[in-house]
Amino acid sequence: MRLVRVALGALLLLLSVPSLGEAQFLPNTRQGLWAGLGLGRGAGRIGCAICRGDRETDLSGYVRFGATVSPQFLLGGEVDHWRRSSEDLSERITSYQAVAYWYPGLRGAFYVKGGLGVVTYRAEDEADLLRADALGGQVGVGYELRVARSFSFTPYVNLIGSSKGDLKLNAAPITDDANVSLFQFGVGLTWHMGVGSR
Repeated sequence: MRLVRVALGALLLLLSVPSLGEAQFLPNTRQGLWAGLGLGRGAGRIGCAICRGDRETDLSGYVRFGATVSPQFLLGGEVDHWRRSSEDLSERITSYQAVAYWYPGLRGAFYVKGGLGVVTYRAEDEADLLRADALGGQVGVGYELRVARSFSFTPYVNLIGSSKGDLKLNAAPITDDANVSLFQFGVGLTWHMGVGSR
């Protein structure tokens, strides 16, 4: 329930940002190459017939890079990562996906994104490695607050999920119905390399 409240709060924050007024920020222009880094919180989960299925929250983030197809449409690649460590167990979810970003407004800051790729899960202790790999996808929203001609702060919310795949213990399959999901929210920094400082 706490995660639902946080998610709704993050979404309301994103939706309320445009009401602050465009005059407080530089105009958004998109052209050429771009790159970004993000950091925030993530709630990761692996689900299967023999899994506990609890959703655990810890640090999460992304690295992304791509090109501008038009002022309203961007294509790129993105790696999203979540990691959680306890005294005797380390868990990781990593997503490698091709992503597309759509900006409804020609110079608007709000975007909607979708992606397809591979999602991996790893859990390790001193003796064993539990792993799952599967095809996955993502949807997300964000808002680029242009703070300099070539840089934006980017609050974001992402939901990443996978299809069913094999769950393996030390390379031996133990079930074929494992799926992975990751909910992320945080703030990123986007570098608009195609927009000069002139």
